[in-house]
Amino acid sequence: MSREVQVRFCESRAVQSRPATHLLAICHSREQAEQVKARLSEWLAPRGLVFNETKTRITNFDAGVDFLGFTIRRFRNKLLTKPSNDALRRIRRRLSTQGPGVVII
Repeated sequence: MSREVQVRFCESRAVQSRPATHLLAICHSREQAEQVKARLSEWLAPRGLVFNETKTRITNFDAGVDFLGFTIRRFRNKLLTKPSNDALRRIRRRLSTQGPGVVII
């Protein structure tokens, strides 16, 4: 689906959304991650997009990665996805400022 179609679709229902700007690629090795990054750069170039090198990083997955409010990490050969500590703090702060019996989801 092209971006123009997506924007028209969202605007027709009075919903505004930003285009996806975040990407997480999970690879087995650093070499494979560098190859994926190179291929994605080639794919993005004709579309006029580039990686922001200051925000793009290749890291070890065992330490965990905070991504869009979730912590994703490997533990004993299992993939764990749970809300990040920052996201939990924001939720607790928001709930503590509201009166009892009021929950906004």
